[in-house]
Amino acid sequence: MKPIVEGQGFDFGSSVLVSAEMHLTMSKKAFLANPSNKQALINLLAEGMVKSGITVEHAGEDSDVFQLLTHYADVTDRSKNLYMMTSKQIVCITTLKRNLVPALPEALHFLHAVSGCDTTSRPYGIGKAAVLTKYAALTMPTAVFMSPSSTKEDIEEAGEEALLVIYGCTTSPNLSSARVAKFQLKVATSQGMCLQRNFHQRTMQLPSIATGHIIRAICFKRGKEYSKALQDYGVVMLIGDQLMLKVLINRGLLYFEKSDFTNALYDFKMAAKLNPEDHRILHTLGLCYHKMGHLRESVRVFTTCVKNNPYFLDGIIARGNVYMDFGTDEGIIYARRDYERVIIKDPLCMPARVNLAYTLQVSGKFMQAWTQFTNAIQLKPTYKPALEGRAIVNLQMSNTFAAYQDIHASIKVASTAELLTNRGVVNQFMLDRVNAMKDYQAAIKLDPSYSLAYFNAANVYFHTRHFRQALDYYGKAIEFNARDESAFLNRAITKVMLRDAEGALKDFRAAIQLSPYSAHMYFNRGNLYMSMHQFEKAERDYTKALELKPDDPFLLKRRADVRGKLEKREAAIEDYRLAIKIQSHLQGE
Repeated sequence: MKPIVEGQGFDFGSSVLVSAEMHLTMSKKAFLANPSNKQALINLLAEGMVKSGITVEHAGEDSDVFQLLTHYADVTDRSKNLYMMTSKQIVCITTLKRNLVPALPEALHFLHAVSGCDTTSRPYGIGKAAVLTKYAALTMPTAVFMSPSSTKEDIEEAGEEALLVIYGCTTSPNLSSARVAKFQLKVATSQGMCLQRNFHQRTMQLPSIATGHIIRAICFKRGKEYSKALQDYGVVMLIGDQLMLKVLINRGLLYFEKSDFTNALYDFKMAAKLNPEDHRILHTLGLCYHKMGHLRESVRVFTTCVKNNPYFLDGIIARGNVYMDFGTDEGIIYARRDYERVIIKDPLCMPARVNLAYTLQVSGKFMQAWTQFTNAIQLKPTYKPALEGRAIVNLQMSNTFAAYQDIHASIKVASTAELLTNRGVVNQFMLDRVNAMKDYQAAIKLDPSYSLAYFNAANVYFHTRHFRQALDYYGKAIEFNARDESAFLNRAITKVMLRDAEGALKDFRAAIQLSPYSAHMYFNRGNLYMSMHQFEKAERDYTKALELKPDDPFLLKRRADVRGKLEKREAAIEDYRLAIKIQSHLQGE
């Protein structure tokens, strides 16, 4: 409401004695402008309603009262209605609430507060109606806001999540990154800067047309408009300007960010030809080779990078990472040397210390790995990779409680879906399925596309014999990671439990295609064939499993059983004898 300035001549209207028999001579506007007249009229109407048997309560601010009545109104008794009378209209609150989606009245308190009321400011550029339309997406913040047990931190986190939804920044992890994204988008679309529709006219005014296109490409990249950025970089390449090296580097980084490593590799190879001494270009080129699985080429490039600059530690660490991916004992030794070399040059380099610990862990030297992780944690107690790594080693050494403590400490630093899932796994090792499931559900809430959380939650459902729920969650895990052979295998076994043989066979086929050298895949499908009395197919699968794992007495016993069904008695007896021999040897050891 605008303040009334003295001298404007605004007519409040004179006070009159309001009664049912009065005849109003002044205008409606002048009459209602006087607060005493307005209140007297409300009192008169209220008296009439009370005489008619209607309960009347006098309230203050219209908008606040309206949302309170809508939230608390009882709509179960259809014989009673609740009305709200304002200076402009009479509203039946109960009829209104019955016509609303049930979730909306429940959320009104929070929506009214976050969209601006007497004690809060409204979000800039956002109206109340726009907030109300997003009530479904604000369900979780509303629940936190309305819960009496919510802490101050919970309220703040819920408010931040709500603002992200209101401003349409649901892809941003927090308000800070959302502000940056909004600013970048504003820069990229502002007509007052280099990105405008008549940009080609502006570039003509610059010392170099190529410079203008590079500036616009950078802005497009920040606004995530990659195709437009690539067009501008392509223009500069056609012009053949002296800035070509910069274009190759920027475009290569753009391709790398898009995970288009083939094109990124091409650009950085060209850049390396133009400037073969630049260790940073060689470092990124090596990363491209590594991402594409060209390990030997990657090692060669990183070695040249380190020769050009022996103190470029990122290059040495990157080469060590490639050696680790060779998966050989020799590769692990070379990787360890690189990480130790970095630590000698910089004892506080945390990535090198953690990676060195992993080389020890994969070699089975758990105690040495634990010591390295502990050293890293002592240098930086909140370093998440070190906490996670030590938790893994603790699990391998059967120290589940210590693993839980490390994962929990890591989650306190910054909660992620991966960390919550890992804590859930630790809880399962501790036979605490309830808290394990809570962690998996929290991980799914944090990242609804994290397949491993669905997979582990499905395992909990399976072990508690909730096969329908397990089937749904395995399906979600496959939806978000179609190359997870374990999810296909477990879903196949779940379908067997639900007597869906055809569906199970389809999943077994998918699992075997993804992992054709896993004996347990053929073993489980053989069990299904056995239950379906398809003994020849069962024998074929058991034989394939034994080719991959020939010293398994249980596999031999199962094949002997099925050969007995096929009346191959001599072969069955031979399998039984061999199974007993292997079992006796194992027990003797």
